[in-house]
This record gives sequence, structure tokens and C-alpha cells, in this order.
Amino acid sequence: MNFLILALSVAFASPDIKAVLFTGQVVSKAPYKLKFQAPPGHHFNQEAPAKVEIMSDEKPLQTGKLVKSLQVVTVDFPKGTKVAADCSVKAQLYVCNDDNTYCLPIKQEYDCQKLKVRN
Repeated sequence: MNFLILALSVAFASPDIKAVLFTGQVVSKAPYKLKFQAPPGHHFNQEAPAKVEIMSDEKPLQTGKLVKSLQVVTVDFPKGTKVAADCSVKAQLYVCNDDNTYCLPIKQEYDCQKLKVRN
């Protein structure tokens, strides 16, 4: 019986996954710089490990340097980073609700050129 109560409480505490998806945009193409915005009512966990990589054929080509704040994460890639037409950006950032009742690792994949979500 205790397991059922625990399972129900976890199910009701889980957020709607669409509510925790962050948005991204290309700030500049040379050097390649990205910006991710936390969703309304949420913030990024500044202490959790986060990673943003440029991928090609499912292989990481370049990892960006992250500057994290509560609402915005900017990602700088080294000067001369090549951004091919068919590459993708994989971002894993930890998103928490403002009440700090949950914090989730959210993985999203984007098109490199327009930073539109692929998955």
C-alpha cells in the first residue's frame, strides 16, 4: 500500500515535459555563439553539469564554453568553429521550477543554422 501512495505522489509531482523545454537562438555566426532561455516559471541550475556540443553524424565536433545565469545560458564556441549545413547542436541543461520542487536534465537537439528544435 505504501508503494502505491509513493508512486501516486511521484506521478502527480512530475511536471508537464513541455513546460520545462528551453528555447535557443543563434546570437552570432562568426564566432558561433548561442543563447538559451529558461521557460516561464523556471530557471537553469547553475551548479549542475551542463553541456552544449556541435554534432555531425552523431559525433561531437566541438564543445562550447557555457556562461550560466538563472534565466539565460550563453554558449561560446572557439573562433573558427565550422558550422556545416547538416550539423546539429545537442544541449543538456538542468531546468528547475522556481519553487525548487524539481530539477530535471533536459536534452534538446537543434539544427545548427536556425537553432530550430529537431526532437
